Amino acid sequence: MPDTNVPPGVLFNLWPGSRNRTSSAVQLVTNGSNVTRLRDRDLCGFPNLIELYMDRCQLKILRGSPFICLEKLQVLSLRENEIPALNEATLEGLTGLLRLNLTRNRLTVFDGTTILNPLVSLRILDVSFNSIQQLRVEKPLNSSPQVFFANHNGITNWTPPIFSRMTELKMLDLGHNEIEVLDNEMFGDLNGIQNVTLNFNPWDCSSCYLNNLHNFLDNHQVHCVGCAVCKVPEEQQGNPVRNIAWREEECVAVDFYRVYAVPGMLCIMSAAVLVYGAYKCRWYFIYVSLYLKVGIRGYRRRVNVENYEWDAFVSYHASDSDWVHNVLLPKLESPPLNFRLCVAERDFTPGIPITENICRAITQSRVCLFVLSPAFCRSRWCMFEVRLAQHELSDSERSDGLIFVKKEQVHESEMSKTLLFLTKSRTYIEVPPSNATERRNNFFWLQLQRILQR
Repeated sequence: MPDTNVPPGVLFNLWPGSRNRTSSAVQLVTNGSNVTRLRDRDLCGFPNLIELYMDRCQLKILRGSPFICLEKLQVLSLRENEIPALNEATLEGLTGLLRLNLTRNRLTVFDGTTILNPLVSLRILDVSFNSIQQLRVEKPLNSSPQVFFANHNGITNWTPPIFSRMTELKMLDLGHNEIEVLDNEMFGDLNGIQNVTLNFNPWDCSSCYLNNLHNFLDNHQVHCVGCAVCKVPEEQQGNPVRNIAWREEECVAVDFYRVYAVPGMLCIMSAAVLVYGAYKCRWYFIYVSLYLKVGIRGYRRRVNVENYEWDAFVSYHASDSDWVHNVLLPKLESPPLNFRLCVAERDFTPGIPITENICRAITQSRVCLFVLSPAFCRSRWCMFEVRLAQHELSDSERSDGLIFVKKEQVHESEMSKTLLFLTKSRTYIEVPPSNATERRNNFFWLQLQRILQR
């Protein structure tokens, strides 16, 4: 019995007596069933589980160590339940767990020691869309996730060290919280993390720590206009943080000798820093310029699917052009499918910047279809299109609008971290080989048709 699936709405009971039976199932799905509590060792009847999905089960109570026998478990999803807290014993035994999803529960405190220490193999942790206001890690950790989502909570600040103790952390999302200032200790706690998101927090632009936020924005590329704006003071509300000058003289005692003795040297150094900063952040400025141009020309985010000009924007590398034009487009655009597809060579408007064409294609298409190949993964423009589509669709509440069609096998080492995360967090479609059976080819087109029609 490799899989066990419980239909939504069905009462799924693990007791009495079921803990004394052993199942060979490697996947257990109880999504939508009525499992309101788990007791100590309740899941010991499933020692071979690799994936466990208990989403939307109204789960409230976790007593003892219900997962202690699941040493082989790699994926645990407890999304959209009513779990208020986790204690030290709750996750005991999950030594092989790679991914833990606790999004949309009722957590108010994130205790890193309680959650992370038992999970020595954890790579991805998601506690987004909870009510977390407090972060704490009271002692060094035995393990660290590589990806940590804590967005859409009520976090206002934290007392370091928190994230610096997560030594393997590479991606951190703290967007959509209540963080107003980034003080020196908090700023230092984020150093060393490659990808940090602090988008859509209510920033205090009168704070003496505004310089830390400026430095953070310089070191971490922001993918959208309006992601970092002032909440206070009232006269600056809604203005981009980058446009607010840090008033050093109001926060730090002025060294008049330094200011007047070496003005020429300071001007030269400032010019050098600005030139270097402009070079290092050139992609950010291109990105901001693109959004400003799009806003001026009136490209607005589409909400109603009937208003989209195309059903899908097709992004691919030039080396895959023959397959796209000779196989993909004729199949999807011909009757009875009649999909409206946007491709660069045919549908981009001549005479305007290519970046503006890309943004227009994404915003005016219901979904974005990416044809993956090694050449695609190596292309800077292709990766730019992926990042632009990811943030545009996420901002317009169309996060399911990214479709990946794997035309050739691509090793994980060839993918960027963003692309690797996206392909691991959603299902992709593989193009059948040239010697595939007619049945397999038909199934591929049926899959693609169903995704494009959703």
